[in-house]
Amino acid sequence: MDRQLKKVKAHFEHHYYDDEMTDKLKHIVMKEVHKTPKKFYRNHITYFSSVAILAIVVLIGSTFLSPTMAAVMSNVPYFDEIFSSMQDSEDQEKRMDIFYDDVTKRVKDKMPEGVVDTSLFTSHFSKKPNFTLMVDDKKWKKEYEKEFEDIVNSMAIKNHIDHYKTEVTVIDPPETIVSEKEKERMEYLNKVYNTIDTVLTTNHFNKSQVDIDPQTKTATIKVAFNKTNNTKHVTENLTNKLEEAFQKENIQDLAIKIKKRSKSEIWDEEWQPIFTSIMEVSSDKFTEVNGFAYSFHPAPLEIIIKTSLPKNEKNKAKEINDYVKQIIDVKKKELSVEDIPYKIIIRDKKHKQMYEELYE
Repeated sequence: MDRQLKKVKAHFEHHYYDDEMTDKLKHIVMKEVHKTPKKFYRNHITYFSSVAILAIVVLIGSTFLSPTMAAVMSNVPYFDEIFSSMQDSEDQEKRMDIFYDDVTKRVKDKMPEGVVDTSLFTSHFSKKPNFTLMVDDKKWKKEYEKEFEDIVNSMAIKNHIDHYKTEVTVIDPPETIVSEKEKERMEYLNKVYNTIDTVLTTNHFNKSQVDIDPQTKTATIKVAFNKTNNTKHVTENLTNKLEEAFQKENIQDLAIKIKKRSKSEIWDEEWQPIFTSIMEVSSDKFTEVNGFAYSFHPAPLEIIIKTSLPKNEKNKAKEINDYVKQIIDVKKKELSVEDIPYKIIIRDKKHKQMYEELYE
């Protein structure tokens, strides 16, 4: 997961993730993101002089279960159903990627003038992907609307996508382009991130988080220390290796701060694939499930399932709770995740708590 999106991701995931929020987020992003040039950091930096689409990639993880683990977990109720649903979700994600690529390529080939970009929004709780064509003038909206629908329809048939929505949106063109000075700054930051990432990966600091503050010229690196580590020795050794790498890459005047990652930060990262499976599999099983949230603060971990249930449907709430517990058991076994106390909370259609159970 891209380190630079960690804070955005964590904030977004902490709140209810449902169709209403997704729609609001989509329209806010589409309205705001085109006002000024944006930059997006991953392992490589991409420049957007005419357009940028902000993509928040939430809770992505593997859903593969080894044959050995499958045999061990065969005594879990609903195991076959849960496993099958996980595989279906993975297949669906792959098909969506191909679907998006196909539509985008066809749009670029058929309607380049006036078209700014395309975007695809999906939700774990809505089976309808929403394809949006962004144009910079109302006349293009009128001219391309039908053609865009035809393109999406043909690509949906090709990729076996049965349900989808399309829309054409007029956006304001960006006011400026990225200056050469800004490009140089972004290239420099990209080099710093890549240099740090290489050192961390080489030295097996896989659960790390990097923040660079250009104002204070400081790189803050949060790492996970093992219980047996001499923290002071590891910090000094890692700092020396980073300084050597900086010198080799001609990165100057950048201070290094090494900090210890908290347990909750590490758990947050480790549990992401579990949260993904909870959202995907529970919403496939129960049409009443329409939202998800979690929080590690305060302890224990709270896993909140939002539903459309009336408050008197206690039995159905317990059924959902038990099913979510089984999903967690399967994924924890697969990932060898550390056991921690957690609470499953089921909320009714008015967002009131109707059922909860603590697991220690």
